[in-house]
Amino acid sequence: MLPPSPFCAVELNEAGVPVAVNETFITIMGPLFKFAGFAFFEAAADPEGKNLLSASIGRVRDGSPRERVRHVQMITLAGESGLPIKSHFDWFLCPGATGAGVVALHGDPCSDEIIEQREKDRELIDFFQNAPIALHWLSGTGHVLWANQTELDVLGYTREEYIGQPIMKFCPDEEELVLEIFKTLGSGNTIRDVPVRFRTKHGKIVHSLIVSNVAYKVDEEGNKTFNHTRCFIRDDTGRRMREARVNARLKEMELSRKQLDQFMSRTLHLIKTPLHIMQSSNDMAMDELMDLSFSLSPSERESLTHALGRMQTITGQLDEITRLIVDTSDVMRFEHGAEMSLHEERTDLAALGEKCVAEAKAAKQGVEIKLVVAEADRLSAVVDAKILQRSLMHLLRNAVAATPDGGLVTLEIKMSDRVGQRVRFMVSDTGHGLSTNLKHVFERYHAGVLSTDDSSKLSEEDIDSVHEKLASTLSFSSKNTTGLGVGLNLTYGLVRSLGGELCYQSSSTGSQFWFVIPVTICDPLDGSEYTHLNLSSMLSRCESPDPADASFTNMSESDGGTFKKRTPSAELMCSFAEVIANEGLQAMQAPHVLIVEDTDMCAMCLQGMLSKLGCTSERAQDGAEALQMLKNNLNLYSLVLMDLRMPVMDGFETTQLIREELASQVPIIALTADECSDTRFRCKSLGFTAFASKPLKYPELKNLLAAHDKSFMALGFQV
Repeated sequence: MLPPSPFCAVELNEAGVPVAVNETFITIMGPLFKFAGFAFFEAAADPEGKNLLSASIGRVRDGSPRERVRHVQMITLAGESGLPIKSHFDWFLCPGATGAGVVALHGDPCSDEIIEQREKDRELIDFFQNAPIALHWLSGTGHVLWANQTELDVLGYTREEYIGQPIMKFCPDEEELVLEIFKTLGSGNTIRDVPVRFRTKHGKIVHSLIVSNVAYKVDEEGNKTFNHTRCFIRDDTGRRMREARVNARLKEMELSRKQLDQFMSRTLHLIKTPLHIMQSSNDMAMDELMDLSFSLSPSERESLTHALGRMQTITGQLDEITRLIVDTSDVMRFEHGAEMSLHEERTDLAALGEKCVAEAKAAKQGVEIKLVVAEADRLSAVVDAKILQRSLMHLLRNAVAATPDGGLVTLEIKMSDRVGQRVRFMVSDTGHGLSTNLKHVFERYHAGVLSTDDSSKLSEEDIDSVHEKLASTLSFSSKNTTGLGVGLNLTYGLVRSLGGELCYQSSSTGSQFWFVIPVTICDPLDGSEYTHLNLSSMLSRCESPDPADASFTNMSESDGGTFKKRTPSAELMCSFAEVIANEGLQAMQAPHVLIVEDTDMCAMCLQGMLSKLGCTSERAQDGAEALQMLKNNLNLYSLVLMDLRMPVMDGFETTQLIREELASQVPIIALTADECSDTRFRCKSLGFTAFASKPLKYPELKNLLAAHDKSFMALGFQV
């Protein structure tokens, strides 16, 4: 402590930092600890004052016995609060008495009102000092000139430990981050809610958000210079903790979704595998019984017909079980935010509509169902036919269920935008329409169009109360509600997957549900592009006495449609020679298929169906065995049917090794009960040629062979 004096006395060390002050300095300027962290000339409030003080201190250190600086504006930090207040001083400088390089300054305030001014500002000072948000004031060098009690309480420091220190001392963040904040402030910008971290006295890291701008000093010419910052800080720990809990909950939900998806996949696999066996066995048994019918007596044939009818009923019910399982699985995935991957193919839209109408007619008698397609709208398009058919079938089933006997259900297919290539599908019925309450539920999914004058709106609670009723099905009459209760969500999700929005209009005389989807229009089918020559029948037809009696089958690559074209025998013989030239003697050989399946009954069913198709086959019980069989004779097999879930080595690893180690491009069809999009994507990325779902029916197997087995295509099996 320096001796008592009526002036503010301060002694500076060789670096210009205060090391000792007197009582007058403490009373007027502030305690020593607030100035001990930086050179004293930085306490000047403006650049001009800083330069004057710095130059005078330098001259005294160089040997000048006495210097005087008049009317320098200083930042004072005195009082209990220490809130910075600016005041003008006259400073007298001389060499210090305690050693070389030491400079002593004696300051006299230019006004006696500085202490009185603090008393006048007591309420304002209390406002800042005890504000519910942390505040601090930084010098241009980044030193803390003042901090309110709230900030000190948050960080746990005393005034002596915090004020006067560089702010970097309390920030564990990288220096570059803090300097970037200062750079932003120095350019005149305000920072808002920038995340920073502070280290408390006890070492705890406090996450905070900082809002700050700069107070500039403006000279007489209007030039602005950096003076100090105004910083507002709020503790962000609570928000970060809530955010962490939300993220943890989201991760938990995502994990639950994945576990649920895996559970559903395993369950489907376990259920659909026996369904596959039952369907295949039932179909083959029916075919064998039909072959026997020609050798039976009329009475025996009649009994056999009744038995075949019952077996056909079994087939229908097995199909229905499979559909319900797939629908339930897809709804659960939609509810968890999963997206359905598309498998687009060339599709005859009118033919698909006819198929849907025929299937809907079989579901209920007494209701007329018709397809409306203008001649100009009969076209082929690239679209996911499977998802489109499922969407239309759900709408048709519900429309049929809601329409009384004698009513009419219509499926209309129409080009909505020929330039943009968009097609509209609409299902209309002559039922009683949606009830007033139920119509509002659709507002959760899209902007519904109502033909009624009732414009009243339901509350969220009312919507919740009726949502369960409607979500169970798209059926328009609760008395006719059937199924698992997944109609609305499933159809909505399917249509969204196709790129459309499910819309509706309803009145007391009926309802219409429609959606518009983007498609890629194809050129009309050209039969010559899809010619497959049946070598076994070609020769016999060439022997026909009618030279125009020879024919062959033209087949679309994807939709399985069959077209006949009359061809003279001479042209047919030329085509026969061309096939032999292109395919060699292998064109005359039956396809040889490798079945990779661990379930004996599934393998037996596949072998039976392949045999009916004129194919030979071998079986491997797991991927390792299949890999060895391919290594022994790589060119023996024309196609591989690969189950995915097997012991020893699964289908994924096996296919990857076939493609990479064996460098074989033999067609590999993934055959599994797991239809989730992740599985399909993984199959595609590993090099599978195609993906088929269990239960695999005879026509589907035939289509797969026709599309991917060259030997099968060369033999020209009619699909």
